[in-house]
Amino acid sequence: MKSCKSTIYIINCEDISLNKKHIEIIENSPYFKLKAIKLAKIKEVSYQRYLEKKEMLKITSLFLYFLIGSNNYQIKIDEFGKINIPEFDKISIADSYPIICIATNKNYDIGIDIEFKNREDELSDKLCFYSENIKYNLNSLKVWTIKEAIYKCYSSSRFDFRNEVIKLDDNLFSFQNNKAYIRFIDENDYIICVACKLDCKIMIKKINSKNIENELK
Repeated sequence: MKSCKSTIYIINCEDISLNKKHIEIIENSPYFKLKAIKLAKIKEVSYQRYLEKKEMLKITSLFLYFLIGSNNYQIKIDEFGKINIPEFDKISIADSYPIICIATNKNYDIGIDIEFKNREDELSDKLCFYSENIKYNLNSLKVWTIKEAIYKCYSSSRFDFRNEVIKLDDNLFSFQNNKAYIRFIDENDYIICVACKLDCKIMIKKINSKNIENELK
């Protein structure tokens, strides 16, 4: 069996300053070009949300450049949002301004979700069930992030978020018969959930320097 090691990169946009070289890299980023198309729809709904998403998209695009080593890569995002970069690790991306999370695993599919802790009251009435909270001693926010992370890990139209999460073992959960090992990361005002098909060793790297290149050396 192949080894299972995941790296979780946590980036605070407010700690990254962009220079002219960075902007040029971002403008030529395959990821930026692909995702920027969808920004217009967000702009129509909320201009503030648009500005936040655009800033996070820039930082993510820049980070991928340094992570992969160039902008010379192919990228596909399927209809369920799963990212595929051929000849690179399995990857999943989540963000909640100003925090970006990028999860990578060389051999196995991975999913990641991040939520602002203040959303718990909102989510308690939205596709998160009292029975899930009581049975597994999880709050609504954690239940929601488990569903999101497993969804991103498997990427399928068969997911219905009205179905319940089932706990099989200490950190092994099932959502619509899709099993994943779950890890939570507490990041100040945010909760991060990582889902992987195997029980992986996880390394966390926080990218919070003013010079993003140095963080990856």
